[in-house]
Amino acid sequence: MDIFFTQRYQYILEEDAESASVHLLSALSRAGAKGVILAENGFRLGHPWRLTPGANFHSHLAYLSGSIDPMAPLKSAPQEPGGEPTYIFRTSIEIRIRPNLFLVLIVYLVTILLGLDLFGIELLRMVNYLVRLGLFVTIEIFTVWLVFYVTGNLKKRLDKILM
Repeated sequence: MDIFFTQRYQYILEEDAESASVHLLSALSRAGAKGVILAENGFRLGHPWRLTPGANFHSHLAYLSGSIDPMAPLKSAPQEPGGEPTYIFRTSIEIRIRPNLFLVLIVYLVTILLGLDLFGIELLRMVNYLVRLGLFVTIEIFTVWLVFYVTGNLKKRLDKILM
C-alpha cells in the first residue's frame, strides 16, 4: 500500500491468457459490474457506489484496474515413460485497487487540521476545543474506514468473479 491507499495483488490462473480474458469479460458482464476491457490485456472495474450521480467513471468510490499477461507454460513430466510431456498454460493477472482521490484528499486534509488543532493552531475559533477534536477524529475515522471498506469490497467482488 502506498500513500494514496493503492493496493496491489497478483493472481496466477492455470489457463491461457485468451480464455482467462474471455472468462473475466463474461463474468464481469454476468455480475452486472461496471467494468470495461481497456485494451487487449487490460481491464477496469468500478465500485457500485458513486460520489455523484451520473455516468462519469471517475465518480466511483474505488477503482480496480488490472492487466492479463501470459506466462511461460509449465512443462510437466510425461504420464508414461517415453511419452510426450504435457504443458500447463498459466496467466498472470495483476490488480491495482485505489480509492477515489477525493476520499484520499479528505483523509489528509482532516489529518492536517487535526494536527494543527492539537498543536494549538485553531482554525475554527468559534467551536469548543473538545467538539472540534471530536469532529475531526470522527471524520477521520469514518473516511479511513470508508477507504478500506470500498477497496476491500471491490477486491471481494473480483475474488468472487475469478473463483
